[in-house]
Amino acid sequence: MSVLEQTPHEVEALPAPSKSLGRRLASLPIAARVAALTAAGLISLIVSSILLTQALYRSADRTADTKALFDLAATAAAAHVTFGELRYWLTDLSVSLLMNSQRNAEQARERLLDQLDGLSKSSPDAVREIRVEIDDYVKRALEAADSYTQDNRIIGNALLAEARTHSTNVDAALNKLVEQVSAEAEAARNEAVRLAQKTATTAAILVVIVLLIGSLLTILVLRSIIGPLRRLNRVIGELTQGRYDIEIPIEGGDELGAMSRTLRLFRAGAIEKKRLEDEAEQQRRTIAAALEAISDGFVLFDPQDRVILANSKFCEFFPDHARASLPGQNFQEILEQRLAGGQVDLAGASPEEWIAQRLHIHKDPADFVGEDRFGDRWVRVSRRKTPDGGAVAVYTDITELKQRQDELERAKSRAESTNEAKSRFVASVSHELRTP
Repeated sequence: MSVLEQTPHEVEALPAPSKSLGRRLASLPIAARVAALTAAGLISLIVSSILLTQALYRSADRTADTKALFDLAATAAAAHVTFGELRYWLTDLSVSLLMNSQRNAEQARERLLDQLDGLSKSSPDAVREIRVEIDDYVKRALEAADSYTQDNRIIGNALLAEARTHSTNVDAALNKLVEQVSAEAEAARNEAVRLAQKTATTAAILVVIVLLIGSLLTILVLRSIIGPLRRLNRVIGELTQGRYDIEIPIEGGDELGAMSRTLRLFRAGAIEKKRLEDEAEQQRRTIAAALEAISDGFVLFDPQDRVILANSKFCEFFPDHARASLPGQNFQEILEQRLAGGQVDLAGASPEEWIAQRLHIHKDPADFVGEDRFGDRWVRVSRRKTPDGGAVAVYTDITELKQRQDELERAKSRAESTNEAKSRFVASVSHELRTP
């Protein structure tokens, strides 16, 4: 079922807050409602994008911190390995007394110090203690190597034992530092994972919220438009069926309200038009009844010589024309059909001349009054122009009048013949009396 076909209850059944918001929306123009819906969608999208961007930046920062901690853990492990190399070369130096071992030990020490420099920012105290222990270890190991070089093995062994103590301390400190940094890196990794999961959850929640807000606003805007539009559509359907007593709802000050006001004006105009049409029809019936009541034939032509109105008496003079077919028929067609019916005395004229003569009189009657034969009947035809350029004609049957005139003419002729006979008889008698 389409939205326009829903029942009023389906459209208007809103909770109280939604109804209040719906009424506020209904007071706005449709363009403003659509703009508000678009603005709300854009604002929701912008806010959600900002929140997601912030969350992603936090996650990226946490990931960078985690990477830095893992780098530190790798550096600490590398420092531990490098210290093992340093210890190996110093131990080898104590045994072999070779310059190559000393150079390798110095290189290992430089690498170890560089690696400790990288760890000093995160664990300055531990690095400082390790540096002290390394310095002591290297110092004692070199002293032990010098003692072995001078063949002072007892002193060398004592110094080497002391160096091993410092080596054990460095090894323990480095192990502790590696474990500490690794634990921090693991904790940071777990925090980064948690933050990423939180960001994903936040993103999902924001998407759901934006969808809910967009859906709610869309429903409210659509209801504020489709509800009144559905009611107006029903009103239009009723009006097109001629039901002008239907109540037209007042829809507010927006475009739909303007449409409602237009429909009310249309209904008022349609009611007035129907009233005028009814009055005109009543007048037409009255005029038609009056024309039917007269004994003369009556016909009215428009400016284009088409029949507008004719009474039944007129149709009696034109039996080939049905009354229902007369309205709209041209005067020339009536003349042509009259010729075809053999009802015309052309008086020596051709059919075309006769039609042209009648058309000339019809177009410019100048209060024309003439007599014409329609079969065995005589008809007096009176024509006049109407103010709008049309013409009106009255056909009066004067057959009886013509018959009486003929009878009078015959009686007059008989009387004149009798008088003439009397005159001849009197003249003859007078002549005989005067003659002896």
